[in-house]
Amino acid sequence: MGKPGPAIYTDVTIDNCTNENLSLYDEVDWYGFANRPLVIPAQMSEKIKHQADSQTGDSKGGVAYTIKKNIRWVVAWSNMKDKDNMVYIDITETDEKIDWNFYQSLLDTSDSNPEAVNKYRNTTVANIDPSSVTPLMRAALNPALNI
Repeated sequence: MGKPGPAIYTDVTIDNCTNENLSLYDEVDWYGFANRPLVIPAQMSEKIKHQADSQTGDSKGGVAYTIKKNIRWVVAWSNMKDKDNMVYIDITETDEKIDWNFYQSLLDTSDSNPEAVNKYRNTTVANIDPSSVTPLMRAALNPALNI
């Protein structure tokens, strides 16, 4: 299995479908690099073009945005040479620095279409093209459905 060849970049789209402006809380580049939007306005989408590391052929990174107070939305992606692409999502409550080592281990056991996460009055979904060297990775944050 796995994809052919090294990653070129990961085309990340972050959809904020809530009525809250999201602000960048933390970010990580395990492999590669990108500029990330500092704010994702309510009901808007932003793009991140995460360039792969030219030495390793890997694009692997993550972002954490503040939803409100100490509620964070974590999105991490993995576009590694000769491996299937993966994405990991979570909504967490913390005032601490994001433990990216913890999220990296969860990302490494995730897949291209993880289950939705519904916590803290929000729901997040994500998916990534599993085999492209320039995959589209899309993550969305929505208000939780009232049941």
